Amino acid sequence: MLKPIPKRLFDSPRLRAVLPALFAFSPALVTAALIATHAVNVPVWDGWERGVLLEKAANGELDFGYLFSAHIDHRPVIPRLITLAANALSGGDVRAEMAIGFLAVVAGAIGLLLALRKSLPSPAWCWGTMFALNLLIFSPLQYQNFLWAVQLAFLLPLGCLGLLLAVMTSGWRPLAKGLAAAGLASVATLSFGHGLILWPVAVCMALLHPAAGAPRTRLALGGVLAAVAAATVALYFNWNYVNTSQPWHAYGALPGEPPPAVDRFANLRENSDRVADYFWASLGNPVARLLGSDPLAVAVDAGRALLALFGIASIWMLAGARREGRWAALLPWAACAAFAVVAALMMATGRGADLPLERALYSRYASLTGYLPIGLVAMAACALSRWRGAAGSGAALVGIGLLAGAQSQAYVYGAHKMAAWKMARLEERFHLLYAAHKTPRFPALIDGGMQVAEGEEPFAVRQARFLDGRGWLSPPMFERFDFGGFERLDERALAKRSDLLFAGLHDEATLHLAGYATLPDGRIADGVLVTWRRPGDDPPRPAIERSRKRERIHGERVAALDWALLDVLGVRAAPAMRASFEDGQFGANKMNLAKRENYARFEDPVDLSPLPEGGEVEICLWVADCEHMQVAPLKRMFRFDRGEAAPGEVLVEVD
Repeated sequence: MLKPIPKRLFDSPRLRAVLPALFAFSPALVTAALIATHAVNVPVWDGWERGVLLEKAANGELDFGYLFSAHIDHRPVIPRLITLAANALSGGDVRAEMAIGFLAVVAGAIGLLLALRKSLPSPAWCWGTMFALNLLIFSPLQYQNFLWAVQLAFLLPLGCLGLLLAVMTSGWRPLAKGLAAAGLASVATLSFGHGLILWPVAVCMALLHPAAGAPRTRLALGGVLAAVAAATVALYFNWNYVNTSQPWHAYGALPGEPPPAVDRFANLRENSDRVADYFWASLGNPVARLLGSDPLAVAVDAGRALLALFGIASIWMLAGARREGRWAALLPWAACAAFAVVAALMMATGRGADLPLERALYSRYASLTGYLPIGLVAMAACALSRWRGAAGSGAALVGIGLLAGAQSQAYVYGAHKMAAWKMARLEERFHLLYAAHKTPRFPALIDGGMQVAEGEEPFAVRQARFLDGRGWLSPPMFERFDFGGFERLDERALAKRSDLLFAGLHDEATLHLAGYATLPDGRIADGVLVTWRRPGDDPPRPAIERSRKRERIHGERVAALDWALLDVLGVRAAPAMRASFEDGQFGANKMNLAKRENYARFEDPVDLSPLPEGGEVEICLWVADCEHMQVAPLKRMFRFDRGEAAPGEVLVEVD
């Protein structure tokens, strides 16, 4: 018989202090678990620029000119310094930077909590509202920011924003507030472009928030911050403001040229309607996926509705300007919302005239404009807390329940997209293993700049070679074009999961293969290895390590089976820059495996030039799992004589 839990357990002061915090930050714990499950140690897209940084540092060529130079329109000085330190401490594991980016968001959320305690003195109201805010702050809809190491630069200003509001609403002395505010705004500015917005936020909070002191003190503090802000902005746009990133990472701007936004401002007047729609869609991004099956169709209207709500809340705040309590409580959250509005305006003016509207709905931008609904939720909580009686509490509970219900859908959807992102990264890892010998079949998953002139080594491959040579690429690139470090998984585990459906000679030198490949855990295979050998009796089977579920043969023993590697194939042709509200950028295609033949396909030509001109050869395909570094052969093999087979001949065909 179970004994009842002692009542004194719930009377513990420590437990009473911890439980509300665990409840309020439970969304962060859920998202942290998702990040730990789906993060993959591999750079992607402009994350390969880390190779340039690390190579300059290793060769003693890193100077202030490069450190402070622009990446697109941003000056990621602080993220570059963090990358250098994290790389040294983690041995090149990019997941360390993902963790730092997530911790920056946590720090910002703690800052918002400290500011919220000033706005909502009641602990129950404070913890409940913080839970609602964290549902938005840590939504997995922002999976690109959480799983893409280079987005550390994007997240740092958001963490600084929360800490800035905490500082400006605190009881610190004006001098301490000014130094802290200037420091946080500087870190944000030297991280990403939207960090510039923290300067006007700091100035407005210094001038308008009662916690900054008497009117004369506030005027002096705001004036000093405004002067520092003006000097910072002037240096930002005038000193060494040239792009140093590859053109495919900088919207076509070549290294040494001005950043792309400089030229795009000229297109604003001619494309004002597109810019306006881009602005509205950016504001609607955080909620558009919750309002229907076609987010793009509702994003513009959602953005207009959110801005209208902010306008109403601002009017109510201004109407109570003489009531110092209401003004002080609402001002930080109005600053949050205004930050998001200005950020959306910056994106629209810098990108909206030239890029498709779908770009406004990329998941990473939901982190930025998400501070508009975050500010509105906090302002609503401040209003309801002043509602006398139980009506305000009841309305708040209903509101939190509705928000939690809506966000549950977002969390499920975000977790699904995180899994798709992980699939794409593992496929990227498969191609990187062989990148020293063969240009990746699907460079879109790694770096679009791989499409270079003939004879020129792709940028990402060049950087991968450097990182691999320093021991900063894990797993390392295979030294030889063979099975490398793969272990063999018992092929019986692949029954009904993978098959070769077609093999035919396109011409004398090209074999066309098609099929589908999934893994024993149900995941789409990360790649397919095409091998060949002269037919004959199989050589003696090497010693096998047996376990309850599977048998393994170490990678070096796989090669002993006399199979020679002919080609490596990708399983999905996932586009790199698919401008779509389906959140496909840098991710995998559809993951519906109900009909594996459609959603786990490989279909590629194979160069037969390495094969002997005459004589019969046997072809075997192997599916690869780059998460566990295992391969398993397909049971369907085939033979043909290259010298006798005619172009157009079908070797294998399965209905």
